[in-house]
Parts: sequence; structure tokens; C-alpha cells
Amino acid sequence: MVPGGGDLSAEAARAARELGALPLPPATPLLGGEPGPRHYALYTLRTACAQVKAREPARAEVLLDCPAASDGERWLWLSLVRQGLGAVVPSFAWRGSDRLLVSLGPFPPAVLTSLAEPPRDGSKVWPLSTPQEAARAAAGKALGPAAAQVDRPGITVGELISAMAPAR
Repeated sequence: MVPGGGDLSAEAARAARELGALPLPPATPLLGGEPGPRHYALYTLRTACAQVKAREPARAEVLLDCPAASDGERWLWLSLVRQGLGAVVPSFAWRGSDRLLVSLGPFPPAVLTSLAEPPRDGSKVWPLSTPQEAARAAAGKALGPAAAQVDRPGITVGELISAMAPAR
């Protein structure tokens, strides 16, 4: 028996509730170490989604390069992007075990190059990591109260996703 659309929607909602209640593992790169890299990643993701959500592009103008070493991390990034974009459905691909590329619109032709090589300056690829401390600090300030929420020890997946929800 093949489940109907309603059955799949209910199952997806149940799975999201269960995953949302899980604590984020401390080893997750998103949460590892100091808050600067986390703030930068979440702020960059939020900024990119806000730009695309305002108008659905005919082609992708932004390709997010997300650090993701596990299926759980890929799911978390995709959940954050889906929430940030609303009705726009992202395309995505990953290479090996460390990078997830999320296209905020239809995949650009150069996506295969982006999978094979690190991003170049001036490209449409937005890495969600940076070694620049000033950019990390600015991102933390720009996140405002959400920065304190995502820094809370023991935060769950669902709480992180809620903390990063776009303002209504």
C-alpha cells in the first residue's frame, strides 16, 4: 500500500517534531567552540534567505556553502533554509562528507564547479564560515537577541530553528 499525500504530510510533521526535540550534539560544527562562527553562519544564512524570499528568482543568485559532516547537520541546514525561504524550495547537493551546497533558487550551471572547488572571491557562493573575527562579531551583533538564544547550552534542534525564524 502506498500512503497518500495526507499520510506523508502527517508523517513528515511527526518526524519534524521528534527531531526538533533532540538536543544538538556538542560536536556539531555549528555549535562547536566559540559563538563567533555560529553567529556568522546563522546571520549569513538569514541574510541570504531574506534577499531571496522578497522575490523568487528565475535562477539562483546565492549558493550557500554549509559545513555539514553528517546527515543530521545537512537536515538542520536545510530546515533553517526552508524556514527562511517560506514558499521557495531550495535545491541542494553535497560533496563527500563535509560540505552541503544549498541553492536559493534553481541550481546555477556552475554548481558542479562549486562542488569540486572552494568558492572564489566575487562568486555567488556564500560560505557559512569565515576566519575573520570582525565579521563574526558583527554577525553576533546583527543577530540581536537570537544570538543569546542559540548560544544557550543544551538548546534543542527545534529551539534553534525557532530562534532563527524570520520576524513576522
